[in-house]
Amino acid sequence: MICPRCGLVNRSDRISCVHCWAPLIGQPPATDVRCADHPDVAATGRCVICQKLVCDNCGGLYQNQRVYCLEDTEKVMMAALTRGGRRGRAAPAPVAAGAGEGGAPKKRGLFGRKK
Repeated sequence: MICPRCGLVNRSDRISCVHCWAPLIGQPPATDVRCADHPDVAATGRCVICQKLVCDNCGGLYQNQRVYCLEDTEKVMMAALTRGGRRGRAAPAPVAAGAGEGGAPKKRGLFGRKK
């Protein structure tokens, strides 16, 4: 069975998704699901955007949340970057003045103690 929430392929005897715990009752059994790009390989999920069946080489779970194909993963990543961070979070704050090279704080002697 393919989870309607995250797109992961589950065994036919499962009543909830092994990844996101969404109920699978009433879902049609997925019989012989194969990757759309590699017909000789079993599919491990279905892209939640374009509904394309994917194997581990063509897509997978992105940020441990949902299954995406490679094309849609790129779109999701770019959308997250334009929003200013992962999942709409604010971008990291700029490095404070007085920081050392590469943004790391300046060392102050042994174990960071003041001299």
